[in-house]
Amino acid sequence: MASAQVVVRAVHFPDTPGAYTPEMVLADWGSDASILDGISQGRARITTQTNGNGVLRVAYPEGQFGPEPSGIQFKTFVPPGEEYYLRYRLKLHTGFDPVRGGKLPGLMGGTAPTGCLSADESATGFSSRYMWKKLGAAILYLYWGDKTVPCGEPYALNVSFTPGVWYVLTQHVKLNTPGFYDGLVEVWVNDAQVFRKSDIRFRRAGAGWGITGMYFSTFFGGSDSTWATTKAESIYFDDFIIWHP
Repeated sequence: MASAQVVVRAVHFPDTPGAYTPEMVLADWGSDASILDGISQGRARITTQTNGNGVLRVAYPEGQFGPEPSGIQFKTFVPPGEEYYLRYRLKLHTGFDPVRGGKLPGLMGGTAPTGCLSADESATGFSSRYMWKKLGAAILYLYWGDKTVPCGEPYALNVSFTPGVWYVLTQHVKLNTPGFYDGLVEVWVNDAQVFRKSDIRFRRAGAGWGITGMYFSTFFGGSDSTWATTKAESIYFDDFIIWHP
């Protein structure tokens, strides 16, 4: 894995517990950050671990699914580029019930497609979020113009998240030469590479968009009640860094 060379965003949460407010989002992630769901509703809080370190705790209320009533969503932007890395830590709360699954943050570019779009609708950008699935299995959940399924293309990472254990997730996205199948996505979990795909045509011929930031998107779902939480749940996040070579 390449070392961090040009860091464009680094967020380490404060050690003082309390609500993670819209003002704090803008201070941490840039004044142009786009706040979408859950922050104003109080579903993000700073809490401290046993060592006194502050982390972000995201809440997923009982019986809920989808981004409006569950978890949080916002976008943070970086200078548009051809290649970026994203690294962060996460921990599922002890006793976490994954149900059918849910979304986790990842890089984005162009129009940052999500939401079960057609291939043509997805061709104006990409998103490379993760998901947890049944029993905590981790996948890469990739949207781009050549995906072969209605929603995000799922790629197994052969890792399962154990509740109560911290994991370090790192992804590397390098866009293709427009029109060519030479785009790259790599994923590491706890610094062990678990995924690599090097033949991705993110951009069709003539496209000029780049990687534009991170989509902090986390919620249960899925789009129907079979994805809903069985009880109130939490996931902890910390130590975000975005860089390019």
